[in-house]
Amino acid sequence: MSAIRLLPDELINKIKAGEMIERPANVLKELMENALDAGAPRITIALEKGGIDAIVVSDNGLGIAPDDVPLAIKRHATSKISRADDLWALHSLGFRGEALASIAEVSRFTLTSATAEATAGVRLTTDGNDSVNVVAWSCPTGTTVSVKDIFYNVPARRKFLKNTTTEYAHCNTCVQALALSHPQVEFILHHNNREQLRVVATPEARGEEAVRQRAAALFGKEAVVPLLYAEGKNEMAEVAMLFSPPGHDRAHNRHIFTFVNSRWIQSTTLKYAILRGYHSHLLKGRYPLVLLYLHVHPSLLDVNMHPMKSEVRFQYDRDVQELVALNLRRQLRSPAWSTAPPPLTAATMPASSPPPAPPSLAPVRRAASPRPAAHAPRIFYPRGDTRDEPELQRDTTTTQASECAQGRDAELDWAALTYIGTMARCYLLFEDQQQNLIVVDQHAFHERIIFEQLLAEPQMLARGQRLAIAEALSLATAEVDIVKTRQEEFTRLGFVLEVAGTSDVLLKGVPALLQQQDYVGALQELIALAQRDATAWFGESLLHDVIATLACRAAVKAGDLLETARLQQLFVAADGVDFYHNCPHGRRVMRIFTPTQVGRWFDRV
Repeated sequence: MSAIRLLPDELINKIKAGEMIERPANVLKELMENALDAGAPRITIALEKGGIDAIVVSDNGLGIAPDDVPLAIKRHATSKISRADDLWALHSLGFRGEALASIAEVSRFTLTSATAEATAGVRLTTDGNDSVNVVAWSCPTGTTVSVKDIFYNVPARRKFLKNTTTEYAHCNTCVQALALSHPQVEFILHHNNREQLRVVATPEARGEEAVRQRAAALFGKEAVVPLLYAEGKNEMAEVAMLFSPPGHDRAHNRHIFTFVNSRWIQSTTLKYAILRGYHSHLLKGRYPLVLLYLHVHPSLLDVNMHPMKSEVRFQYDRDVQELVALNLRRQLRSPAWSTAPPPLTAATMPASSPPPAPPSLAPVRRAASPRPAAHAPRIFYPRGDTRDEPELQRDTTTTQASECAQGRDAELDWAALTYIGTMARCYLLFEDQQQNLIVVDQHAFHERIIFEQLLAEPQMLARGQRLAIAEALSLATAEVDIVKTRQEEFTRLGFVLEVAGTSDVLLKGVPALLQQQDYVGALQELIALAQRDATAWFGESLLHDVIATLACRAAVKAGDLLETARLQQLFVAADGVDFYHNCPHGRRVMRIFTPTQVGRWFDRV
């Protein structure tokens, strides 16, 4: 007797169901994708107990021909591909022909469908035990699939389902995702006989307007108004993104949606690209809201790598990462996010002309152009004497550097601001020509300025200051080993170190930036950063952290009382950098309050 045998189809389908279906949301996704592939302009979903008891998906698409209905639940029966080459030219969401067969095997399954050409529809029922019944049925054009008692015949899998609230949350996220990727389709969601969601189709809207309208319908207009929009392309892909600016982040990553060729996927490549684009604009542990739409030629994409079709592999993943990260960074480094976008009208639709070329991830400085010398804000102290203090005079060398600075997008005109004073030795207060109140966090402000200067002029890192008397530091053995192996890199940062024993290191020189600061604390932070990566400390992300650490240590602190000369240096430095709207760790640098907002504080408006 042979020890190797072919498994029966019903057992194969149950095994496949275990790979493809973990919870009701997976069933819902497959059924909704089938409806979208059928060209349905409207999809209606009804759930009971989070989809555990029942999932019913109805669409008004093309329907299934009567003769094809029995084949619909057969394993590897599909209308979407017929040969191997079709896998590299996919334009549909489904293609394997496994979903319905697997779902029908582990549930009480009913499919009703009719086409416009057929004289009658067909109803197919099965209970997962080889009992299939097909009869003629009167129904409108389209398809309705009912899935009840999921995993009723696979109790080992059913016991792993969570409670109703959790399962419904996953189903709701699935509906949101497919609604975001197909704004031309209407989606209606019911749960326990109550309507939970209805988003109308926007067939006339295109580009940014379509994305904003659909996002507003799902997340609310207030959440969508501040979001930024960016688009771009390179030789390998095209991308369009709606994403949150600094200060509008979240404590979870559930609002990061990534779509490739209208397919909702989970991609480490795209997630990394997003976080790379947000580098220095997000607080640690915070996440943005991002709707990312990527279009890649199907021949450059492998979608056949995951049973749930939730992952893809890019042939040129580095090019895709660069495209996403650079276009995100371009918008985030523009102060345009401090103003609200235009209303959702046809005027907001992007032009048909190709988008500008994406910039480098390094700070972008435009070609030098002549510009008049700027001046620091006027210093005004609201004491008994109401006279304005004399206008601050710039240091000559700094003025020359500022005059050579390149033009920038709309930003604060420091020359037009009136400095009012300091609050709690932490916040600088200004008034602009429109009488807006501008509150600036002095530490975050200075930290960002230094960070930008170091990125623009890396040679500043190596400017060191020899100590008159070397400081002896006692370190852990592992930390001493880091100093030994990374001594050259520490020297490039301005730290002159000499290993004096298994646990002793002599500090003989420090970066000029830190000579008046806690340079020992900064060194300890850098050693900790070096321990994070044993091979490439000066890689892109870690280099950012190294520079951010030095900038943070070198910046003025909350609680420092800034004299007029120190304030002058800050204003001059701000005019000479490209970006200063949030610190390298993602904290907001400034807030702007209009006279109306201030008036409300005092019941004047």
